[in-house]
Amino acid sequence: MSGRLALIARLALRSLRGGFRGFGIFFACIALGVATVAGVGSLANAISDGLAHEGRTILGGDVSFGVSQRELGPAEIAFLQQQGALTSVAVLRSMARADHESATLVEIKAVDAAWPTQGLVKLASGEALDAPAVQALLAPQGGADGALIDQQLALRLSVKPGDVFTIGERPLHIRAILASEPDKLAGGVGFGPRVLMTQDALRRTSLLQPGSLVRWTYRLALSAGGAGASDAEVTGLIAKAN
Repeated sequence: MSGRLALIARLALRSLRGGFRGFGIFFACIALGVATVAGVGSLANAISDGLAHEGRTILGGDVSFGVSQRELGPAEIAFLQQQGALTSVAVLRSMARADHESATLVEIKAVDAAWPTQGLVKLASGEALDAPAVQALLAPQGGADGALIDQQLALRLSVKPGDVFTIGERPLHIRAILASEPDKLAGGVGFGPRVLMTQDALRRTSLLQPGSLVRWTYRLALSAGGAGASDAEVTGLIAKAN
């Protein structure tokens, strides 16, 4: 009788130990789930806080919209300028060629004199440029317009600051290597290394032809002293432009 009791006791203890191991896995799963939920919540809060503090810089203004294959007309531009500080960029893809016959696909970003209205352009050398400094660096000299290029493009074409390459019918003088743009995230995914130039330089390349696949993006930093257009008026203009 005592032998049977001892056997039952051993079996009970063995089952109890197995049960505790099962509970350990159960509690570990609960802890992992709680940690995952907490981590996702913290990440979501960090993203929300980042957008709240840097959203205007990332977007390039308070309002942003794009127009394909055409620029806004004078009346549309005048209306938007009454609402605040307006800037525009043109984005299109083309082939860049170096003197030694190498060529590669690039994504051109042509900016106006007011860009960037938010944030600074950073160079690989560590310099940070505001709008006047960008325009001064991109100004034409010696028959060639200035350009800032990605490091990736410099490697593909085997060029460096001071060299000249060609886009369309226009030679471009590399002034510096581009590190970052304040509104790059708002522009979406690029399909080639960035070439930054002025809109005047873009026109001199002869790439702006009827049917060219160019996207004009307009960004507006609203001012409290604007003309007082209603939300419906601004929305209507954007819908018309698109």
